[in-house]
Amino acid sequence: MKTIREIGGEPVGKRFRIECRATAGSVCRAGDGRYCIPIKLEDMSGGVTGYAVEGAYDGPSETTPSQLVSASLTVAQGESRPYIRITRLRPISDGAAAPARVLPASWCPVPELLDKLAQLVDSLGYFPLIRFLESFLDTDSLTKPFLAVPASADCHHVCPGGLLMHSLDCARRVRGFLATDDRISQETAIVAALLHDIGKIRILTPDGKYQRTALLMDHRVLTNEILSPFLNELDSYDDDVANQLRYIWSWQPARGGDPLVNLVTAVQAADIYSAKKDAAERMFSTRPAWQQRVTFRGRGPARHFWRRREFSRFRTCTAKTDR
Repeated sequence: MKTIREIGGEPVGKRFRIECRATAGSVCRAGDGRYCIPIKLEDMSGGVTGYAVEGAYDGPSETTPSQLVSASLTVAQGESRPYIRITRLRPISDGAAAPARVLPASWCPVPELLDKLAQLVDSLGYFPLIRFLESFLDTDSLTKPFLAVPASADCHHVCPGGLLMHSLDCARRVRGFLATDDRISQETAIVAALLHDIGKIRILTPDGKYQRTALLMDHRVLTNEILSPFLNELDSYDDDVANQLRYIWSWQPARGGDPLVNLVTAVQAADIYSAKKDAAERMFSTRPAWQQRVTFRGRGPARHFWRRREFSRFRTCTAKTDR
């Protein structure tokens, strides 16, 4: 099945079917006098406006915003250029499409990250975790802010979309840490890393402002609450994996001692490294090349960063070979 990006440049007369999000506009008249409905179609690859033309369309005249649909399309010839004609449109239920692939690109300020998210979901092989993650991604009220908010207001991954950027980076690093572990343990940690900061959708807005919840709550205590419907469903498939996720998302170093679940160490190491690396790069980006140490003072305690000097004036010496 094609993505919206792939239908560009198809010849007139070409027909295809896609699963995507649809938002219908107001009825208007085409050049030949027939009524038509412009419908914006979107998936992770981009968006395009198609037209449902009177007498050649089988489907609803209205949609909810970003409604999940199956669309039959034809490349038709207009008065001056080809256009996408929608011949059939059918709403489809949650779970009937690959949810990561039908997330609208317009929801994500860094849309190229959506392909990485889809690849992560595709890489999973353990059905209970696939079901868990896809159920989350099917929930627009959670997924939309997850794609849009920054990871922090002033320290790391501060741009809109920074939370997804940081989360994918953590999941990638965890995959590397646990490359030799059994697959279920590895995939449990990957999902844990991907969603470890989901509480920030209740703390931050897409433009990096704090929500009222932040006055009382730390984002870490919100994770299990936000994900509880999906954890409850996961219990019916594999309650050990569900409980591991609960434990990873709730364990705090302040408790003392070592965590009972070793995956905690991998997830927290990935989180710390990803956050500090981005923060250091951001802080040093505005400093002269000779400066090695910088201190960041934000909402929390002061953070200190150091970097090695770049000896660009020195060249690597190569050993001379006998002639």
